[in-house]
Amino acid sequence: MEAVGVVVSKLFQEIGSLNLEEVHEKVAGALVERLSELDVPKEFWREVYSLLIGTYADREALLDARNLFNHVLDDFVERGLIDLESALKLRIFVEYFEHVLFPRRQDCVRVPSVTALEAFFILAYGEVD
Repeated sequence: MEAVGVVVSKLFQEIGSLNLEEVHEKVAGALVERLSELDVPKEFWREVYSLLIGTYADREALLDARNLFNHVLDDFVERGLIDLESALKLRIFVEYFEHVLFPRRQDCVRVPSVTALEAFFILAYGEVD
């Protein structure tokens, strides 16, 4: 697996001349590529996506999206659907990209970003045409 820093560096070099939608697609694609390397079932991504989409948009959600993500991950680990090593790798990845995946609103509640929702959707259901 290529180092995350190298991937991000290459990504920022490529996106310099792209429009915002292309940048969004590139970042989501890079996240999907890295996250798909982990041994995490599609059911996890489906549950994460379905719960997080409810905290998105202009709703005043009181739930912290990152904590919700971690709660679902804990549940899948407890049920034996995700092994501890994969869960640890996923936690480290999410922590490293926390500001991209779960930015803070003005009231400091973490919400899922558009990029995170797209990446989670692709991981759960496949590429959107």
